[in-house]
Amino acid sequence: MAWAKNGTPETKSGAGTGLAITDLTASKLNQFLIHQLASTNVSPEYRLDSNSNTDYAWRKSSNGGTDGTTTSDNNAQIDSAGGNNDKFAVMFSCNIDSEEKLAISFLVDRNTAGAATAPNRTEGVSKVDTTTNTGQYTSIDSETGGYSIGIGSNISALASDLTPASATSIETGSIYIDTDTASRYWFNGTTWYRAVDDTGLKAYWKFNASSSPVPNDSQSADSLGTAADIAVTGATHGATGQIGDALSYDGLNDYGTAGTSLSQYQFMYSADAQYTLCMWFKLLSKIDSQGISSLFGNFGTANANGVVLQLSDGTTTDKVKLLILGESTNTRYIDSSIDDFMDDDTNWHFLCVRFDGTAAGHAAGNNYEVSIDNGAFQTLSTSSAPSGTANSDESFKFGVYPATGIGRYLGFLQDETSLWSRKLTDDEVSELYNGGSGREIY
Repeated sequence: MAWAKNGTPETKSGAGTGLAITDLTASKLNQFLIHQLASTNVSPEYRLDSNSNTDYAWRKSSNGGTDGTTTSDNNAQIDSAGGNNDKFAVMFSCNIDSEEKLAISFLVDRNTAGAATAPNRTEGVSKVDTTTNTGQYTSIDSETGGYSIGIGSNISALASDLTPASATSIETGSIYIDTDTASRYWFNGTTWYRAVDDTGLKAYWKFNASSSPVPNDSQSADSLGTAADIAVTGATHGATGQIGDALSYDGLNDYGTAGTSLSQYQFMYSADAQYTLCMWFKLLSKIDSQGISSLFGNFGTANANGVVLQLSDGTTTDKVKLLILGESTNTRYIDSSIDDFMDDDTNWHFLCVRFDGTAAGHAAGNNYEVSIDNGAFQTLSTSSAPSGTANSDESFKFGVYPATGIGRYLGFLQDETSLWSRKLTDDEVSELYNGGSGREIY
């Protein structure tokens, strides 16, 4: 499982503002550790004591020493709980070489008064490169059960009052975990993103390639890898997309084939099938001038195995009808449509199709659902749940009816398409839509 950079961007500024995640803003223990490790002082022990929510004094000594409080430390809060409980931390550090320092640390918080209440603790390990002022740390919080990790985090991001003069910014690719909510955040060099779990992300096509094939960019452990690269037939690379580039299908004889395997997409139509397909697309001309056209699928002809989604002219002027066919082990379980599903125009649209063909999902009665531009999901009726396991009759294709000789080409631009072997939640779909701007997954 990995975590992608999805979601509403959130900006981290100074101490105590911006991104409210425990291991960066609320929990100051790691800030204290990195601050001390990045200093010029080298001692075997650091100890801090506090009975307030805003101040701490630290002692660095091997034989008692003296307490000291510096101005730069006065605004640091030791933990996320706050309050006036007594707490202290012990850290042992050593030089790894001329540039790096390594430390192990323990924070103990009295919690509430009385012997019946166990104290809380945070345990952490840290490493800092004092030349680049970047640190890595991992901590475990006994109170929340949370696990925090900071990778390549620059000290300037941790708190403005603990920033060495040479620090600049957070390293691109840093990932942080909110120990209170288990939310993940990803930094792309400019912006923080709430992350989405990419479990089940079979394929992710960004369409920024300048030539065929269009690579499958999914980094998920469930990815189909290069087996789902799209071999392009006729379509033009480098069109202006919703995000970056797009692939342009002329509607005459262009199409894309997402791998030649007839078995790798069984999760879309076989027994206990679950899938979600999200796609940004833009019609090159209105559907009423193209006729019935195929957007994607691996469905063959009658008595087939697979699924296909098609578009045709709606009953109402300037509307598009959506049609879905699906068969499993030669039994048709869906042959349904939604009239006037979307506007018939040449704007960018975000289509999401999700299906839960498990027994529980089918019993719920909302197992096949479609949404356009993050609108409410509409349900398509199914006659039965898919059963059995069989190869599809055709390779999975975009822009053409999958079965040879039928045609039904669609003229459109395609961008940011993801295919999942699970049913995404409404919130996850909304994150990908991102208010109409779209969002890269990685």
